[in-house]
Amino acid sequence: MPQAKLVFVHTVNTYDNNEVSEQQVEQLLELILEANTAEPKAKPRLVEYNPPPKPKPEVVKLDNDVLNKFQGKYRHRFLGEMTITTKENYLIMESGVGKFKLLPMGESQFFPEDIETSIFFEQAETDDMRHTVASVLNEKRKVERVVFYYLNP
Repeated sequence: MPQAKLVFVHTVNTYDNNEVSEQQVEQLLELILEANTAEPKAKPRLVEYNPPPKPKPEVVKLDNDVLNKFQGKYRHRFLGEMTITTKENYLIMESGVGKFKLLPMGESQFFPEDIETSIFFEQAETDDMRHTVASVLNEKRKVERVVFYYLNP
């Protein structure tokens, strides 16, 4: 907003089903503009934002036999197709939003880099469940975990 000598950046973690309406963003911007009572500095400078580091999960090493059974194409109701492959003793998840290395935390639990929601692999109990993905929400409608239903050969 050049007229206000303002750069406004707003982010939200949509992976966890968090969302902010356009109206909420506009309200926030209005509050910021109303609060601007001082003259701008003569030589403003950018200040780098350094969020606190996120704790990394404790990673375990899994055999390729364990990893290979999870490979394949999966379908999420809203996010579409996701592909799970193996590379260098890791699972890789590719979807419409990017490519993520899945860090193993156990035989069926993984932590995707850049996403704060654990992924679990569970054996499909019925044919219509196989190779599907389900987001499990908590009482606040935040994604608590994501479950990939695989078909055990």
